[in-house]
Amino acid sequence: MTGQTKERDQTLDVIKAVAILLMVFGHCIQNGSGADVMNGSKYFNDPIFLTIYSFHMPLFMLVSGYLFAFSAQKYAWNENLIRIVKTLLVPIFCWAVISFLLLDFFGNPMSLIRAVKVFISRSISDLWYLWALFYCSAFAILVRRFFRDSPIVYLAALLLTLLPEDRFGLALYKFMYPYFIIGYFSNKEQWQQMVEKKKNTAAVIAGVGVVFLGLLAFFRKEYLIYLSGYTIVRENPLHWLWIDGYRFSIGLAGSVFVIALVRIIVKRSVKWIVSVFTYIGRRTLGIYILSGYLTSYVLPRVTGGFGGVNYAVTLLETVLITAISLAGTELIRRIPPLNRALLGGR
Repeated sequence: MTGQTKERDQTLDVIKAVAILLMVFGHCIQNGSGADVMNGSKYFNDPIFLTIYSFHMPLFMLVSGYLFAFSAQKYAWNENLIRIVKTLLVPIFCWAVISFLLLDFFGNPMSLIRAVKVFISRSISDLWYLWALFYCSAFAILVRRFFRDSPIVYLAALLLTLLPEDRFGLALYKFMYPYFIIGYFSNKEQWQQMVEKKKNTAAVIAGVGVVFLGLLAFFRKEYLIYLSGYTIVRENPLHWLWIDGYRFSIGLAGSVFVIALVRIIVKRSVKWIVSVFTYIGRRTLGIYILSGYLTSYVLPRVTGGFGGVNYAVTLLETVLITAISLAGTELIRRIPPLNRALLGGR
C-alpha cells in the first residue's frame, strides 16, 4: 500500500469520525436538553441542530457509497450480496431481538401477534441507516451485475423514488439513495484522476462553503426529511419536488464542504489528533448503534430535568456517550461471536 493510499484511507476515516460525532452531538441536543425540549420537539428550532441535520447523514452515505465501490470491484456480485447480509442484516436483526426483549417484552407481557408487530416495527425503525445502506448496496450490486453500472438505470431509479408513499421508513431510504450513488461513482477511476489533479483545495472549500451557507440561510425544520417526507405524489407535487431538490442540494453542498475541509486539515494537523479521529472513524458502526440506544433510552432519564439546550453540556454529553460507545464497541469486538452478530464482524 502506497503512502498516498494510506493518506486517502485515513482521510476517509476522519470524515466518518466527524460525521458520527456530529450525529451524537445532534442526538444529545435532541434527547439531552431536558424533557421540555425533547417532548415538545423544540430541538427542531435549534440552529446548530438544523445545521447538523442538513448534511450529516448525506455525508455518511457519500462515504459509504465511495467505500462500497471497492467491494464491488473486488468481489463477485453474489459474494457481495452475502457480505451485506452478514454485515448489515445480521446486526439489524440481532440488535432488534435484544432491544425488543429488554425494552418491550420483559415486564410487559403481550400476545404473540402483538409481539410480532412490535418486533417488526423495531427491526425497521431502530437502525434505519443500516437498512438504507443495505438497499442501496443491494441495488448497486444488481445494477452492476445485470446493467454494467449503467448511469441511465441509476437515474431512472432516482426518478422512481419520488413516486411511492413514504411508509415503513421509505422516505429515509429514498433520501439516502442519490448520495450513495454519487459516492459510488466518485470512486470510478476517471473521477479519482480528475479529483487528484485538483490543487486548489482552498478555492473549493471557499466556493462550496459559500453555496452551503447560502442554502443554509433558508433551511427550516419543515424541510427536514423526518417532517416533510419525500414523495411528490400528493397535493402540489411541484412544491414537494422543489423541497426534495433543495434538501438534496444542501446535503450535497454541506458534505462536499466538510470533505474538502477535512482533507486540508488532515494534512496540516498534529498526528496524534488525526490518529484519534482515525480510531473513531474505524468504529463508527458500533458508535452509531450503541450511541443511538444510549441517547434514546438512557440520556433522557438522566437529563429530564434540564432547562434547555446548553452547548457546553451537550458537548460533555457527546464526549461521554462517544466514550461509552467506544468502550462497548471494543468489548464486542474482542468476542468473535458477538462481533459477528452485533457488528457484522467488523
